[in-house]
Order: sequence, then structure tokens, then C-alpha cells
Amino acid sequence: MATEDLGDVIACNLVRREEDTDDLTVRLRDSSGNLVDTTNFTANLRVSATADGAPLGTFAGAPAVSPAQPNGLIVIDMATFSITPGSYKYDIRITDNGPADNPARVYFAGSFKVKDRIQ
Repeated sequence: MATEDLGDVIACNLVRREEDTDDLTVRLRDSSGNLVDTTNFTANLRVSATADGAPLGTFAGAPAVSPAQPNGLIVIDMATFSITPGSYKYDIRITDNGPADNPARVYFAGSFKVKDRIQ
């Protein structure tokens, strides 16, 4: 990640339905608008009752499998999503596990609302 400048934390509010286990996908671009090679990236989405609280749920992310790199995609596995309806906070921390061994950074943060499932 030494050549990418991914900028400040992106504030983005998320809304999901109760028991919605569809994956969440983010696409990263550098400051020039080019897709980032996410081959060595991992991610963690953490949901908490407050911005500085203990996580109620943590979901892991990894690069999307694609023959063409870089595709900029990180897919967060929401298969175990089971947070009850309510209003929460979240952040997504992304780590470059490549040769530079860069630390994790928060790239996305905001409110995380879980709505009742439509019956």
C-alpha cells in the first residue's frame, strides 16, 4: 500500500434487515481513481452499541476472487449476522498484509441500523 493514498475515513451509514446474511462488498480506489490491488488485504467490520463500545458482532472480509487484479474489491462475510433490530455504530478496519506489513486503518465508519425483518 506504499503507493496508494486512500484518504480519510469515509462516513457511510448502513441499514440492514434482521437476519440479512448477504455479504457486504466495498471497492477501494486510490487518490487517482485507480482500483487498488487488494490481494493481500483483510478487513473486519465491527458493530457496537456505541462508537467506543465492545463489539456486538465482528465480520471478516477478504479480497474478492477475480482473475483480473487489481479489482479493488473486499467482500465482508455476513453469514453469521444476527444482531437484533436497533441503532448501532460500526467501523471497517482494513489491513494490508503484504510485504510492507502496514497497520490496520479505519476506512469506513458510521451508524448501523438494523430494521425488523419483513414477514
